[in-house]
Amino acid sequence: MKIFCVILGILLIIGGAFGIFITYQKLTAVSEELSTTRNLLSEVQAERDSTAAMLAETQRLLGETRDALEEQKEQTRQYRDLYETTRKTLGETQNELDSIRQELADARDEQETLQRTVSELNRTIDRLNEKLALYEDTLGIRVFAGIDPPYRSGSASILDLENNGTATNPSWDELLAFLKADKTDLRPYITGVYMCGNYACDVHNNAEAHGIRAAFVAIHFYNNEPHAINAFKTTDRGLVYIDCTGSTYNLYNVSMDSLVSLAKDRVYSATLLFTTDFYASYDWIVKSIEIYW
Repeated sequence: MKIFCVILGILLIIGGAFGIFITYQKLTAVSEELSTTRNLLSEVQAERDSTAAMLAETQRLLGETRDALEEQKEQTRQYRDLYETTRKTLGETQNELDSIRQELADARDEQETLQRTVSELNRTIDRLNEKLALYEDTLGIRVFAGIDPPYRSGSASILDLENNGTATNPSWDELLAFLKADKTDLRPYITGVYMCGNYACDVHNNAEAHGIRAAFVAIHFYNNEPHAINAFKTTDRGLVYIDCTGSTYNLYNVSMDSLVSLAKDRVYSATLLFTTDFYASYDWIVKSIEIYW
């Protein structure tokens, strides 16, 4: 019994020692695992701190990126507005350019039309000039408009014709009434001072001032010095020639207004209009006639 008890005690001691050994082994393993876990926890904490720092940096960069994005959005909006304005301006400019091109095309068409018209007019003028040359050779008459005669008379350096744009052609009776009232022909003829060209210029200007269309007429002769008179295109008797040149000695104030018969290679013939108390005859043969309206 004692032996059994001893054996049992030994077994209990061995079992307790084995249990203690097993427990120590487990405790050692748990301690190692706990150490490992603490190390892992330290690493996790370090990684967490690193991650937190990275997160903070990322948030900072995100904030800067947001600011940069907002700035970029504002620039983009400005560029978009500028683009829209530029596109609108470009559209308006294109429309204006199209309009200018159309106007240019129209102007070119008009220019071509005018050039054709001018060409036709030039051909017409050439034909008329040919006919006019024939008439000048036949009638000895040259007609000018809007220019002063290239002659001097008396003391006048130029003969300045003053035309009235509203003047009209008179009837024969209207012309006679004007000539009877006009006293230019009563002025004395003074060689080198007041001569035929001065009479014709003054009568022309007086008639135009009274609303009567008048012409200055220069006559060249084969056998005499040139002479100047006037012409009127009456509504009932056609073209008439009037000579209002006065005389050197007109002591009785006799009207010198005369109706002239004028033609190339014919004798100059003048008939007094308002008196029969004076008569003059001429042997001047007409070479050419120039009419200045």
